[in-house]
Amino acid sequence: MNSAKTGFYWAVAILILSAFPLVVQLVPGLFGSWFTAPNPNQDGTPYAVLGKIFLLLPATWLTAFFTKSYAEYFHLEREYAHKAALAKSVDGFKRQTLKYAEEITAEVFMEIRTNPASRAGPEPAAHHLYDVLSKAVSKVVGKDGKKED
Repeated sequence: MNSAKTGFYWAVAILILSAFPLVVQLVPGLFGSWFTAPNPNQDGTPYAVLGKIFLLLPATWLTAFFTKSYAEYFHLEREYAHKAALAKSVDGFKRQTLKYAEEITAEVFMEIRTNPASRAGPEPAAHHLYDVLSKAVSKVVGKDGKKED
């Protein structure tokens, strides 16, 4: 989990570094005299901007990969903490309700033996801008991931 967290930090740093040429291209006066202004004859073409956008794709994928990995490790950590809490509390549950001791033990055992990776993680927090973009993309791209005509 710590290596996924470190990988995420490195991926964000790589993403920022790969976005830097595009920012210099699109906002030439942002950094003052630190960098020379792009030549409009060579660097102002749509192909130059498109090429710099394509430089962002690997870094964006890397950031998304480490984000998902870290979220999955965090989900597994919560699942195992839940299993440990159940295992520690089963004796107390049995002492409180002697009549249902066998049922409680069986239920806790069934819960502990399930694979935590088979459960889906919680839904990520929603953001209103993401929801609008998601709906717009789903109109262009069908539910099965194929582009509609």
